[in-house]
Amino acid sequence: MNLQSVDTVKGFVNDIENIDSFYADKAYKSKEIDDLFENKNIKNMICLKEKQTLTQEQIQQQREDEKTKHKIRAKVEHRFADIKTQMKQSSTRVIGLVRNNMNFTLICLAANLRLLAQRQMRQRKELV
Repeated sequence: MNLQSVDTVKGFVNDIENIDSFYADKAYKSKEIDDLFENKNIKNMICLKEKQTLTQEQIQQQREDEKTKHKIRAKVEHRFADIKTQMKQSSTRVIGLVRNNMNFTLICLAANLRLLAQRQMRQRKELV
């Protein structure tokens, strides 16, 4: 875990009010972040790394315990994958923080509208 990642998590935790839980992938797992969440009473939902020293039964148990975290993270990751692949937004083409923020906001809005349209079409097919 590098220091930049710890500072990023601290920034999120300090800037956002009323955080109940924090989800992230296993790259953010560290003792410092675990202690930060414990001190601020935030439910730590960062995925655990699989250690090579675990037995096969322990690995299976850990995977079973982590399923709820992975299911939630998968929904988020799939949205970003859609933005990158389907909407061809793998890099930004604007200069400036405000323009980048507006561009990303509009892309997320378009992605959510696309998802809503897909769900409505699926519901119509089920009714027919």
